[in-house]
Amino acid sequence: MSQTGKYTLLLMRDDSSVHRLRISLGWLKILLAFIILLLIFGSVAIWLSTNLWFENRQLRTEAQALKQETSLLHVRLERLSTFEKILQNTDPKEVSDMLSRISIMQGRQAAVSAAEATANGTQSAGSSASGATEAASLLPVVVPQSPPAGTPALPQPLNEGKVALENLSARLVNSNADIELAYEMANLSNSRVEGRVILHIVTQDNDIIPLPLRSSASLFAMTSRKIVPRFTVSLPEKARGGAVVSLMVEMFLEDHLSTRSIHTLPIVPE
Repeated sequence: MSQTGKYTLLLMRDDSSVHRLRISLGWLKILLAFIILLLIFGSVAIWLSTNLWFENRQLRTEAQALKQETSLLHVRLERLSTFEKILQNTDPKEVSDMLSRISIMQGRQAAVSAAEATANGTQSAGSSASGATEAASLLPVVVPQSPPAGTPALPQPLNEGKVALENLSARLVNSNADIELAYEMANLSNSRVEGRVILHIVTQDNDIIPLPLRSSASLFAMTSRKIVPRFTVSLPEKARGGAVVSLMVEMFLEDHLSTRSIHTLPIVPE
């Protein structure tokens, strides 16, 4: 340090000349303050960037959850739209009659179950069993008749969990000469699927007769689901007059059978 209050910095190399720099104390203080501020701002920047990264990650997770919830709400909205179309195209009296028949059938099944439970009870509960049996005998219980001997058996149900037919609605109309249908095709896998739906009517003699469906109601190529609005199909001659008792649904992925289910008519969507 010289008498003028400055520091002298010498830069020397063996093969070159000597460079002399004179730096005052004020500039050294400024340089030191700059380095300290640089370290402070760098630490704050690292802390802020780390917090913002975690917040961004959390927001992405919430956005993905909201996207899935929006997709589910969209599916529910499509179902509600389908139900609205069904209600608009259905006579309210027929809907109430159908619901009343379903409630009567459930009451009869409950009565039959109560009668069977009391019949298998112990003698200590004899009085309560006899009362339940008498109550069940007062109801007009209808026991379904078994098919005649020699009737072919129906195919077994099948479900691979890849596709499904949901919100199925089916009923016989026009004096049991036509069948009215509405349903949704759902993709249960994680990839796009293509295939077709084949609907069969099953008669009292277990005869299986395919229904002639238009391509828009049978073919599908979907990533999530496909809604088929209500439409009417004419029954074959031998299936008219009340001979149809159930509906068999088969869904094929290309030429492979993936789903088969049998439903008793009438079918009301859940």
